[in-house]
Amino acid sequence: MMNDVGRYDRCGKERERCVVYFLFSSLGQESTGIYSSYTFCLAITSDNIKFIPSLYVFESIQAARHLPKPQATQSHKKVAHRPAHKKACREKARELFDEKLYAQPPRKEECPICMIPLPCRDEECTYMSCCGKQICIGCRYCLTRQHCPFCNTAAARSNEESLKRLSDRIEKFNDLEAMMMLSGHYRIGMYGLAVDRSKAFELSQRASELGSAAGHFYLGTLYYTGDGVELDKKKSVNHWQIAAIMGDMDARHNLGIVEAENGNIQRSLKHFMIAAKCGYQKSLDGVKQGFRLGHVTKEDFEKTLRDYQAAKDETKSEQRDRAAVITRARE
Repeated sequence: MMNDVGRYDRCGKERERCVVYFLFSSLGQESTGIYSSYTFCLAITSDNIKFIPSLYVFESIQAARHLPKPQATQSHKKVAHRPAHKKACREKARELFDEKLYAQPPRKEECPICMIPLPCRDEECTYMSCCGKQICIGCRYCLTRQHCPFCNTAAARSNEESLKRLSDRIEKFNDLEAMMMLSGHYRIGMYGLAVDRSKAFELSQRASELGSAAGHFYLGTLYYTGDGVELDKKKSVNHWQIAAIMGDMDARHNLGIVEAENGNIQRSLKHFMIAAKCGYQKSLDGVKQGFRLGHVTKEDFEKTLRDYQAAKDETKSEQRDRAAVITRARE
């Protein structure tokens, strides 16, 4: 049967109309008719009609060529036209993506206690596993009661209780912060957990699929270093780009480093400037280096410095400064 189908395909490539003589095995009678070869090839593969392959006969008819050719569908027209604008479409798509990538990221939320915008880095914030709130480290260190100021839940008294709270938040609410917190614990073996990179990867991947910028940042770091996964710089950059668009400054800074390594200095500096305007110190250092090498104009450098200082002033408080000093002393 497959050989006969091959014969029909060859007939179809000749684009001729044919008279098809076939025999219905169920009826035991001969029938004739004019079909396009393509239509007939589809018909013979149907289970509704059984043909006897040995009795298939094709006979070319010149008179059938005057029949009107089938009109091309809209999809066929698109396929035929695609090579003419394929390059232009790719360039336009890249242009639109860059416009989205280099847009100023969304502003961070305010601390629900002091009502001052949260810092650009998650390390300067504290996650409350009891109710899922995120507060600044200044307010965390200023809390005198060992109870959550939102839900009045007492602080966890053991590692097991802390882990249970995270697991409950994940199970009941798909809490992205809880997923990334638990992922971090598995990654470095905190709170009595054994190091489990596969579990950490699984939690981060789940968080990223649900819209976590931190999840995308962590996955990008794994693929970039090949830590526990196959080394894939392209996947790494894709994850970092998504995280950067969502407002993750660590991911944006890494993109700046990657672009610099690839020789794309201006694209690199764009990332550094955006992160610096949000108060990211390392990216500001990158902008300074670009200015010293002559890649950044004086006007752009001065504007970046003003925006950086404005972002730091906006997120600054006496309590946060004291908490930062305590944190550095503990390190």
